[in-house]
Amino acid sequence: MIARGQTEIDIVICIHNALEDVKACLASVDMHLGERQRVFLVDDGSDAPTEAFLKEFSAARPHYFLHRNEVAMGYTKAANLGVNLTDAEVVILLNSDTIVPRGWAEKLADALIETPGAGIAGPMSNAASYQSLPSVQGTAQQTAVNTLPEGWDVDKMDRFCEKHASLPLPLVPLVHSFCFAMTREVWDQVGPFDETAFPKGFGEENDFCFRATDAGFGLVLATHTFVFHAKTKSYDANTRHELVEVAQAILYERHGLQRFTNAVRVLDRQPQLRKLRREARALFQHPS
Repeated sequence: MIARGQTEIDIVICIHNALEDVKACLASVDMHLGERQRVFLVDDGSDAPTEAFLKEFSAARPHYFLHRNEVAMGYTKAANLGVNLTDAEVVILLNSDTIVPRGWAEKLADALIETPGAGIAGPMSNAASYQSLPSVQGTAQQTAVNTLPEGWDVDKMDRFCEKHASLPLPLVPLVHSFCFAMTREVWDQVGPFDETAFPKGFGEENDFCFRATDAGFGLVLATHTFVFHAKTKSYDANTRHELVEVAQAILYERHGLQRFTNAVRVLDRQPQLRKLRREARALFQHPS
């Protein structure tokens, strides 16, 4: 396992309702918050119960900072606002429907620091496209969602990833936005996310990844790290599908269909990811 460093880390969590998922997410983040870490909560126009919970939760914790948009701005604007509130060397955008294990943020930061030229990093998950374990197969309207084996939780899955990951950590062309770690340098040079083209948060990370690559930064997967993703249904299946289709068309026009197709092929065939998927398939078939 890669040694954990002493990097200052800012964590940004954008929130719009889904209170039960938010409570579970913040409980896990708070349980594993390091001494050199801060959390920036962006309440993007949530309803009264969520607003009240976030005010009470953050007021009791000195390392938490709450910003509220009285009217929802949409994910991409909220994410840009949140990142721009930070000043740490590493910033992590974390979805509010996730559960994190011990040491998750430190391992993402170390992946960035110890991979020459890396500007973006992400973990493995149960539901994060080609970062998913064990299956990456989705449906026409939804990307892969895997249920954890009976008796397994995020910490146990994280230990599984630590056991089966190999070094050097794999470089990839795209990183899923559900847990998106960045260096300050890549944000200063490449950011912000494109609020005009991708206002609802579909496609903004792929565009950012391609722009980061064009600027000379590498993208790395912390395959020794696992973050659970519940995939809250902020939109119904049809609306989600329509938003994805619009975003994909913009990405194809901006970066080229062939580039996107090649990126997907690399993620599908990357040897370390394929090995992890095989190990995970065996685990999910015969959990112990």
